[in-house]
Amino acid sequence: MTYEAPEVAGLPSWVKHRARSFGYYLSLEAARKMVGRIGAKPGILVKELEKLMAYAGRENKITESMVGELVEDMKTENAFLLTEALQEKKPRTHYSYC
Repeated sequence: MTYEAPEVAGLPSWVKHRARSFGYYLSLEAARKMVGRIGAKPGILVKELEKLMAYAGRENKITESMVGELVEDMKTENAFLLTEALQEKKPRTHYSYC
């Protein structure tokens, strides 16, 4: 059996079901927030879900506020890093030859 990542629209449900398979409750809203912050990156979503489950502990409930506190907004961060890199890039005015 081969594994295929779900389509982008199905990622929130996929994350929610994955949490349930480990005995944790994750609301669809919290799952949407995770996908919104991380994007269509199933591997990273799994790692972030593992972090959230560890944080939730025996409570077995992952809330939207936990997602807000613990899951970094990777989409925004990446956009800022690219913008900063482009702004800092300066054309060379002279070249040194050996």
